[in-house]
Amino acid sequence: MGSSIDDEGLQEKLDEESFKKELKNQFGTEELEVISNGDGSFVVNIGKSGKKYYINNDKTIVDEENIIEINNAEELKQFRDDVNSGDTYEGKVVILKNDINLNGENWIPIGNYPVENTTPDDETNKPFKGTFDGNGHKIDGVQINTTDKVQGIFGLVTNGKILNLTLGEISNINGGAATGGIVGYAYNGTTINNCYNYANVTGSSLHTAGISGIVVQNSYIINSHNYGNIVGKNINTGGIAGAIQKNSLVENCSNSGYILGTESLGGILGTNDYNSNVDKCFNSGKIEANVANQYNNSNVGGIIGINIASVSNCYNIGEIVGKANNSGGIIGLNRGNLKNSYNTGNVSSTQTIIGAVVGNNNEFFDSTTNMTYSGTIDNSYALEGSANKLFGENTSVINENCSFKNSDELKSLYNILGNAFEEDLENKNNGYPILSWQ
Repeated sequence: MGSSIDDEGLQEKLDEESFKKELKNQFGTEELEVISNGDGSFVVNIGKSGKKYYINNDKTIVDEENIIEINNAEELKQFRDDVNSGDTYEGKVVILKNDINLNGENWIPIGNYPVENTTPDDETNKPFKGTFDGNGHKIDGVQINTTDKVQGIFGLVTNGKILNLTLGEISNINGGAATGGIVGYAYNGTTINNCYNYANVTGSSLHTAGISGIVVQNSYIINSHNYGNIVGKNINTGGIAGAIQKNSLVENCSNSGYILGTESLGGILGTNDYNSNVDKCFNSGKIEANVANQYNNSNVGGIIGINIASVSNCYNIGEIVGKANNSGGIIGLNRGNLKNSYNTGNVSSTQTIIGAVVGNNNEFFDSTTNMTYSGTIDNSYALEGSANKLFGENTSVINENCSFKNSDELKSLYNILGNAFEEDLENKNNGYPILSWQ
């Protein structure tokens, strides 16, 4: 590993050790067990007294009375029913103690967003607002088969946290709008960290993804990965999220699953909307559009279908297949900022506006916000032969330091791409630059 990841690991260790020392000073000589959750939060077990605390990453302390442990399927379902009856679990921590197999039972999501409601703030919604720590365990055998919106293990999560949880491969999720493997709708300060999806996920309406269907308003997905096949039958399909909006973030995430959608689809996101960011992500799965929209566009990319915000430090090695125009190795349609990224995957389409980096880089006036959004591309590259053009069409800004590279040149680009990348010394990516967190 490179120095940056070593430094991060050392810092985490030092923080954990200093935190443990601080606790020992407070509680005396009692034996302490401090378990890092990897997101700045800790579980603390105090030996002789048997007391347990959960320390959030903002350093607030949750005492034992507000820590709920789930050991089996019946307790998981009871927890779900409590949330859907109106207990938000705000200020509480729920910890999964074992792997759970639901054995194909029809699953109702944790956190209810009724079909008749039109906003996530509707007072009759029943969101989950606490912390759910999967503790590295897996929930499997989940079956959802409905056209109702907001589906997943969790439905509506508002200002909550979903951590360290895996959805297993013998699960199948079929839902309506805002369907994800882990969360349907992540809203208003929600964090999803260190979560994995292996299930097949299908959405009959907009916003379909492996981790969360839609992510809105200062919400985050970090350190999370999709391995399942994702099929979206409307706009916005992605390995990690269908769309992110309003100052949200996807960081340190990857997709290796097959993504099939109608339009606006990508390995990480379908759409990266206003004021949001995607950083340090990669895709290795095949991304394929099967329908053109009314403008004869696919808007399909290795990382993102449509970008109206910021994308940085990303790479794609998966195959991109467009049904129409705007197909790109990194982004299909770019109206935001792209930098420090590269593509080696083959890009093809039934139409001509395709690019090895971006299919269509243009400028767009949005009458709803009364603002003009301009595509800007910097320090981004593609392997020779991945497409005929680097950019299929451009009516905006492309800086000069963007070009095709042969294999040897691209493998040596890790320094030029910036600190987020490092040399592939262990051949994880056939010698091409990898992200420092990999």
